[in-house]
Amino acid sequence: MSPHGPRGNGRRIDIGPPFDGLYLLARQVANRSLSEQEALRRAREGARVAITPGALDDCFLGALQLLPRNPEIAYHWWQLILALVESRYGPGRRSAWWPAADRFVEITRLTLLDRPWGGRLRAALRTADLQTELLERALAEQSRPDRAMPARRSVATAAEREELTESRVAAAWLLAGPYCGKLDPEDIAGSFVRWSDPYSLNVKKVLAVSFADSAKAADADYGRWSLDPDQAMPEPGSALTDALARLDAALREAPPSLRGFCHLKRAQILPFLARLDPGREEEYWTAARDAVEHIGLTTNRPTSVGEYYETVAPVVRRYGASAPTRLKSLLTMSLPQLRRRVPGPELLRTLADVSVFVEDRRDLREIWEAVHALLAEHEVLPVAPWVWRDLAHRFPGNRLRCPSRPAGFDQLRSMAEALCRRAPSGERAATLAHAVLHAPDEDLGEAVEVLDGIAEVDRGFRRTHAWLLDSVAAGLRQRYAAWLRDQGRHREALLAGTLAAPDLVRLAMRHRSPGLVTGLVNDALESAEHTAHERSDHDALLLLMSVEPVVAGLVGAEDERSSFVRELGQEVVRLVLLAESASLSAAHQVLFKAYAFRLLMQAPGPRPATQRVRELNLRIAERESDEGPYVPDRLGPTGDSGTEPDGLSGLFFLTSMESAPDAGAEANCGHLRRVADVLLSADMIHGPHAPKYQEMYRPDLLEIGELSREGLGAETVFISLFLADRVQNHAGAYSSRTALVTAAVSGQDLALGAELLNVAGGLIRTHDPEENISHAWTWPAFDVAELREEINADPGGKPVTRHGATLLEQQFRLSGASADLLRQWRAEGRTHLCFWPHGPLHYLPFHLLHADGRPLADDWTVTTVATSAQCLPRPSGTASRGRRLLIAGSAAGGTRYGLREQPEIAAHVQKLTAQVRGARALRSGATTPTALMAAMTGVDFVHIAAHGSQDAEAPWYQCLYLDADDSGEGRLFAHQVLGLDLRGVDLVTLSACESALGRYDLNDNLRGLPAAFMLAGASTVIGVLWPVTAPVATLFYEDLYRCLLAEATKRDAFRHAQQTTRAAFPAYRDWGAFTLIGDWR
Repeated sequence: MSPHGPRGNGRRIDIGPPFDGLYLLARQVANRSLSEQEALRRAREGARVAITPGALDDCFLGALQLLPRNPEIAYHWWQLILALVESRYGPGRRSAWWPAADRFVEITRLTLLDRPWGGRLRAALRTADLQTELLERALAEQSRPDRAMPARRSVATAAEREELTESRVAAAWLLAGPYCGKLDPEDIAGSFVRWSDPYSLNVKKVLAVSFADSAKAADADYGRWSLDPDQAMPEPGSALTDALARLDAALREAPPSLRGFCHLKRAQILPFLARLDPGREEEYWTAARDAVEHIGLTTNRPTSVGEYYETVAPVVRRYGASAPTRLKSLLTMSLPQLRRRVPGPELLRTLADVSVFVEDRRDLREIWEAVHALLAEHEVLPVAPWVWRDLAHRFPGNRLRCPSRPAGFDQLRSMAEALCRRAPSGERAATLAHAVLHAPDEDLGEAVEVLDGIAEVDRGFRRTHAWLLDSVAAGLRQRYAAWLRDQGRHREALLAGTLAAPDLVRLAMRHRSPGLVTGLVNDALESAEHTAHERSDHDALLLLMSVEPVVAGLVGAEDERSSFVRELGQEVVRLVLLAESASLSAAHQVLFKAYAFRLLMQAPGPRPATQRVRELNLRIAERESDEGPYVPDRLGPTGDSGTEPDGLSGLFFLTSMESAPDAGAEANCGHLRRVADVLLSADMIHGPHAPKYQEMYRPDLLEIGELSREGLGAETVFISLFLADRVQNHAGAYSSRTALVTAAVSGQDLALGAELLNVAGGLIRTHDPEENISHAWTWPAFDVAELREEINADPGGKPVTRHGATLLEQQFRLSGASADLLRQWRAEGRTHLCFWPHGPLHYLPFHLLHADGRPLADDWTVTTVATSAQCLPRPSGTASRGRRLLIAGSAAGGTRYGLREQPEIAAHVQKLTAQVRGARALRSGATTPTALMAAMTGVDFVHIAAHGSQDAEAPWYQCLYLDADDSGEGRLFAHQVLGLDLRGVDLVTLSACESALGRYDLNDNLRGLPAAFMLAGASTVIGVLWPVTAPVATLFYEDLYRCLLAEATKRDAFRHAQQTTRAAFPAYRDWGAFTLIGDWR
């Protein structure tokens, strides 16, 4: 995106002042680096330059080009433009405010299609109503009996009446247009939910909300966390009825030239009202038919052609066309010309509507050639899914007319077969496919089977229309599943939903319509609830299979998506646990823990920052240049109080709500970093670096149960943990406590465990309205933070404080193991515990937990993984590990940031370099971030010794403090590591405080330095869980590399270094600080 203005269709629109400045402000509001209030204030105080109609036209065109990719920027840009013009001229008919208001209303309407937001609708409606009020007032003034009416004034009055009609129509269409564009005429209620609340999950949520301002609590929606109750859209019936009343008012006073325009809009609304009000159905349809008869197609603009047929088609489908029409007489230009001039989604909708009027086979063939061309050209086609249903009624070669009354599928199939006795196979396939569309709900199972077997009738037809057939089949399966559910046939409903899910997800992704699949999920959960009492493995497996494609491919806003997936995972674990199946509980954890992180790890390598992140980094650098280097609060974004354990904030779920801008004049450096941090994650998971939706990336849900057969190793016990908000006992009663669900693999065994913890269940949401920042966390985070804090307390000459020893004994339950299991595993010859943690457990020192009064590390090597994929065997042909070691150390890198110099690091680097033959060390004083990043390719081991600290505010800005380069910058940030290609690097060791920490989001995807190194391609990271002294780190890492170079595995070298360090530094906070994350082999 050009900083000078929007770009579209290969052409940049040059926007001059003051609109270019407003555009940049709009971008900042959209990415949450500036508050809407502050942007509006700046707009109102903008430069006093002339505002011309031509400039407003350019801005409007630019916003239209922005809409497909950045509707938020387009909306905020015109919001700011209107604020500027209104502050300059005030609302008035003869000023620049009037055209600005017209365009603001239209831009708002268009953005509501993709982002329904009731507050924005109402704000734009107030603007439109103000226009109407000003015109009515002016007309009333002109019609006063004491005023003469010369000819000139008469012309002016006529012009004002035209403008009043257009304003009333614009207000009506602002209300109705989004509904007419997004609601399915055959399922208005369902499609309204899917559009207005696409991430709605019909479950009982365990949610606690606390406000710094208790008065805010009264306004909170506890069922669906939202700080903006103004987002809700009006119900369709009220919005459309209001819009129709406005159109009727416009029609009563409309001049003849605009009456057809009024009827055009009325005819689009009336069919929806007919379906919403069965008691007046025929009345509304009659009015719609009358309105169509009054419409005249008086313009040859392609967009007007599309709207005309979109309006007329529903009436024609109901009453029929007077006579078939040739395509060339319907369109104002040829299809190739339309394809060049009309956006793909709009043209697709027009083709579906125009096909209603066409009977000639040559015309239908031309329409379908254009449809297939559009499918090939557009990976994403944000059109209403029922467009495919409408098109399927017009398959070329179809001989079956739409029946005028309901019929069973057997009858429909017989009619189709009778019509096609001597027809070519392609026409028979098209006719059968059309018959399927008219099958009643109870026959949809049989009908979809016919559709699935259409290739046996004609392979060419199936191949040509594959996308449309799959889309139609997915929708019919979903409808059939809902019918089965309503009939109480829940097991069959689960199966039908499972079969529908993959294609429905692909349809939702292509249409950018997540609501399509969330409805399927809600249906599956309801059916699973009804079958749960039977404790069937089969039903639980069907539930997992039905939601797996949704988790894998769901699209949408990051926070909403993450919240939806988290709540779904919490509900599914409850239902799966009732089946008491270890393999299915393990499958649940594969699906609902770090799924996106896993997909990204399967495509490792460089992920350079996007343009919007680079721009934010420039702003951060400029701010630091003026104010000095920014050092984040180590305690994290809340600044822990004396009543909270140290570091609790670092154990919160990471959400974009932590980066909500305040109303201040300038976003501070910390806020800009938080915004960039959110965008970095969004760009990886949903943006240009996202893994494609392909089978090769999706895991085998049963892989944990199969680890014992795929190279886990005889010594290893793999323990996967999940913190569940809500579970049920055998009597069906819910527990109010958090449960720890465990899947443990040892040898050929897979064991399931579920233990209630002594902490409350549920998600805690805290909001500070003064700071406009919100946080999300669970109670186990408090236990982990308290334990970490006590381990780091001065032990008074003992390994750990007495209270610390008590906590380590109490919190042993967080390991998911038991003393009996540990003894059993040891008796089987196992020596290695590999944990896959969940949530705050990622930063729990498992190896220090006490079993029978002793730390686990006494008897076990303890490591962790970020995803179960790191336990899978390496691909065949993986090269054996080499010995190429890169050593980088910086003794003085942190002094600029208030940290003391560490002369021990220079000696450590020198000693380690001498110890390892062929090791390469960066020159002392020249270990800059640039030099280190350039040197890390082509090596097997990377060892970095420097100052470091967790960045709880923005984990992709967690850094190592290296030597400064010529610009004075010496920090190596995690987000810079993301841009490297470290495939082939077997191990990264970080001798830096808190270098094993980071953050995790609601779906357990990790952020921070260890995550960055692994996503860049490194197999394993060994880092530090809390601050540690240089002598301790030096001893640990020197012994580690001594063992590695003696051909020890990473696991064995890690244990030897741990025990060697323990012998010299017995305090838990010293030897217990180190942890291994990733592949231990």
